Formats: sequence, structure tokens, C-alpha cells
Amino acid sequence: MSTQPIIIYIHIPKAGGTTLADWLYAQLRDASEEASGSEEEGWLHSGVFYYPSGYVRGPYTRDIARIKRVLPQRGLKAILGHCQFGIHEQLARPASYVTMLRHPLERIMSLYHFEKLVEEKYGEHQGIKMPDKTTLK
Repeated sequence: MSTQPIIIYIHIPKAGGTTLADWLYAQLRDASEEASGSEEEGWLHSGVFYYPSGYVRGPYTRDIARIKRVLPQRGLKAILGHCQFGIHEQLARPASYVTMLRHPLERIMSLYHFEKLVEEKYGEHQGIKMPDKTTLK
């Protein structure tokens, strides 16, 4: 069993997090393991678990059992995604948390414009729609 702590990357929306998640995956992956295919319907790749939720909602109830199957796996190296602090309590090994921060005003402006863009294209984001008169102010 590995003694390395599991890295838990909490992805804060609109803070450059996708870039960091991609970098972490590139550093941790084992290309020889990827050739055999992915596990858990695309959530677990080469020991890196992509936490299945968006930042607006937690995981769906139907996903909880699958998450609980992945967390105790011996080969788990990292958890990446919009998870909350405390997931380490479900692990059998020590864990280290990592995140990326952005200036709060820049982050909120980016989030607002992102949500408006998504609503214009799809009408809602993760089942939630901003009130019609919402402005950045």
C-alpha cells in the first residue's frame, strides 16, 4: 500500500482550476495504466479520480455509492473536482488538500459573465437559472 498522501484538489470555479487539474493529472498519471481503459465510467483514470459534481450542486444521489467504491482503492493518487473539504475522512490514507485562488472581484466578474453566457446558450446551468434582473452590480 502506498504511503504517499492522496492529493485532494478542490476546484474553485473561475479561478484557473481546470488548468491546474490538467497539470496535476499530467504529473500523476501512468500512461501504461491508461492503455487498459478507464474505470468507474470515466471517473477514475490512472489513479486520478474526477469527482462527479458541478460547483452548483453536489453529486447526485445515484453517484454516492460509486464514489464510495472508488475512495478506498489502493491505487488512488488524487481526487480532482468540485468536492468539499472533509472528503479526506472517507479515505484510509492521509491526504493533502490543494486549491487555486484568484482575486475575489476578478473571480466574481468571471463567474457572472460565464453564467450569463451559459444561460444565453442553454437557458440554465446545472438546473439553476439566475433571476432575470440579475446584474453584476
